[in-house]
Order: sequence, then structure tokens, then C-alpha cells
Amino acid sequence: MLVAEIFGWIGGTCGAAAAWPQAWRLWVGRKFQGLSPAAGVLAVFYGVGWTGYGLWTQSPAQIVTNGIALTAAVAVLAGHVRLGQLAARQWLPLLVITLGGLAVVGLVGGGTVAGSVVGASIIFAIGAQVVSLIRQRRRGDHDVRGVSRPRWWLSAFCNVMWMCFGILALDWVVLITSSTSVLLCAAVLALTMPPRGGSTPTPAAQVAASA
Repeated sequence: MLVAEIFGWIGGTCGAAAAWPQAWRLWVGRKFQGLSPAAGVLAVFYGVGWTGYGLWTQSPAQIVTNGIALTAAVAVLAGHVRLGQLAARQWLPLLVITLGGLAVVGLVGGGTVAGSVVGASIIFAIGAQVVSLIRQRRRGDHDVRGVSRPRWWLSAFCNVMWMCFGILALDWVVLITSSTSVLLCAAVLALTMPPRGGSTPTPAAQVAASA
């Protein structure tokens, strides 16, 4: 279990570190343009879910690192609400529904079921990015400059660490979530791979070339 926790600390620390630059950009840089209120709420949902799951499994790595990530998520959501002057209807109903639903699932089904729900929602979110890229490619649009490949490399690395944790700790919730996430991250990286011999053409350039 000690070796498993080491992998958990590595993966969790990387994930937590990735969350704080956005909080800094909001509260210090005072920039919120382009942020999604729904994404902010879901980040809080993931943080609460994984921290709670860590308490259920008594895993220090999950409790501490996800607790730090949760703090960053709350800071981002609070900063967006304040600086963007968001109306309550833009974020509060989703927050109440997700956290309330998670609490009900946890009370009825226990921590394992609640953790599975959080894991499934994360897989769904990453899968949505893969589907979006596939649809874009089918339309003949290969401009993926808006997708940060370093972010997805980091996500893949974090999930590999959590996959090792899941194997060593025999934690099937973490193992299934992380292994599936690794495959989906690999799909995103493959779909955003720069073409050989040149830069990615913009949609306008593609239209002009076909005219």
C-alpha cells in the first residue's frame, strides 16, 4: 500500500498543480474571459467526489491532493462568479444538483458507488472532447490549435500514475477510471498530432485551397 500511495502522491500532485494557474490568473490577473461556469461547477464536483472517495478508502494521497485541487476549483468558481458578475442561475442550480445527487448516491450506495459516478462523469467529459475532435476531422477541419497538447500529456501522465495506484491498491474505481482516461487522452493526442511537413491549415485556407 505504501508503494501505491507514492504513485498516488505523484499523480495527485500533478493534477492539483495543474488546477492552480487558472486560480492565479483569475484572482491576480483579473482575467475570466472564456471560462465556462459549467466547467467550474464540474471541477468542484470532481474535487468533492474524489476527496470524499479518498476519505472512504482512507487514502492520504487522494485526500490531500484532491483536497488541494478542490480548493483551487472553489477559488476559480468563486473568482468567476465575482469578477464575471454571474447570476445565480448560471451556476448555482447545477452545483446544487451535482453535489446533492452525489450526496444521495453516497448515502444510498456508499463511497464505492459515489466514486464510480464521479469516475464515469470524468470519462464522459474526456470522451466528449474525443468525439468533438472526430466530428471536426470528418468535416475536413484540421485546425486544432485551440487544444493544449501539453495539458493532455500532463493528464495522461497523471492518469498513468493513478492507474499504477489502482493496480497496487486493488482499487477498481481508480483503476478503471484512470486506465480509460489514459486511452482517451491518447486519442486526443493522436487526433491533435501536427501534420507532417507543415503547419495545420486554417479552415479559411482549406476553403481557399479547394476553390
